[in-house]
Amino acid sequence: FEDSENITHQLRDMRPVLINFENTDPHEAARIVDFVSGATFALDGKLEKVGKDIFMCVPVNISIDYSDNESNKTEQNEYAWENK
Repeated sequence: FEDSENITHQLRDMRPVLINFENTDPHEAARIVDFVSGATFALDGKLEKVGKDIFMCVPVNISIDYSDNESNKTEQNEYAWENK
């Protein structure tokens, strides 16, 4: 619960937060996501899943831009043969 409070304090202070749940108990991670999701909504921010077990919380003054992700996916697909 302390982590959830720290995350919401960062959002309140207009700082983005990246949360990695890779080594977190799934039940605990779900509780944190629920709490942070409510706080993020109340602060007009945004909570996005950006990877497996990774979430990004951003305050209202920051937007998430997906354009770089899409171009990286294209590049990875174009050059997939180089990884073999």
